[in-house]
Amino acid sequence: MIFCEVDILSIRMNGKPRNLASLSKEEMKDFLNSFDTIVSDCDGVIWMPGRTFPRCDSVIKKLKEFGKKIIFFSNNSYSTRNEYVKKFEKHGIEVDKSEVILPPVIAGAYLESINFQKKVFLIGNSASQEEIESFGIRVYKEPAALSEPGIMQLVEAVSSLDPEVGAVVMDLDVNISYIKMMKAVAYLKDPNCLFLVTATEYKLPFYGVLTFIGPGFFSDTVTSVSGKKPTIMGKPSVEGGEYIKKVHSIVPERTLMIGDTISHDIGLATNCGFLSLFVLSGINTLDDIEKEGFVPDYYISSLSDLGPLLP
Repeated sequence: MIFCEVDILSIRMNGKPRNLASLSKEEMKDFLNSFDTIVSDCDGVIWMPGRTFPRCDSVIKKLKEFGKKIIFFSNNSYSTRNEYVKKFEKHGIEVDKSEVILPPVIAGAYLESINFQKKVFLIGNSASQEEIESFGIRVYKEPAALSEPGIMQLVEAVSSLDPEVGAVVMDLDVNISYIKMMKAVAYLKDPNCLFLVTATEYKLPFYGVLTFIGPGFFSDTVTSVSGKKPTIMGKPSVEGGEYIKKVHSIVPERTLMIGDTISHDIGLATNCGFLSLFVLSGINTLDDIEKEGFVPDYYISSLSDLGPLLP
């Protein structure tokens, strides 16, 4: 065990990840013995939109047979935990709802933990609303957007605030509007109003040919105009890691993060003291490591390729 810890430390100090496929059988055993819990991303690791990566189900099953606890943490909160469970089932992977972590879940749990009694003004989607409400939190429902309102209608819409709102939560909202963002800014003028952001991505790649604008641009705008710094609930925030530690009783230095994004997945591992395995089946490549600034401990072509390497 001491050898494993020293080896991992040397990898981090050298600033270069090690290819899992290059490990000897003994080194692979040491790697497997270095962690008890796996926190895995979903998109880019288990599947991509419209297709499944082969053999991931058998790899997950074998890791569980080795006694590894596996938790799935996705910043994609366009589906609820229940919908994720059904999706995993379609991919041949048995997952309990409690093993799926989404940023709105972290936000809802946080608000519940501080005995939050007011309403949340949510810029998000129906899935994020459902997850926040599952913690007994009331969510303010914004009326339908006005169609090119006049200046006085705009002022009235932005000035019409619910006095019970005590927090602004921003997630992915494909129906985001100028009025929604201005109302968020207006609520945040209250120094006691909380500001939680659940997704910070700037780009959302889709099928490799289309890139959607990520929610990070919109939350950055609200942050800049309101002057209030948000608490980040999703990856790569420390808050996300703290939630996992609290709910799943993990030991950070005995936890392996598997992901395809350097900034968010490997960033989470770095910020929270996890080991990290970077898979090349999703968004980033090895060339992105220096640019993003987070260095994984290991890398592999895909999670599917881990199967043949397991003893």
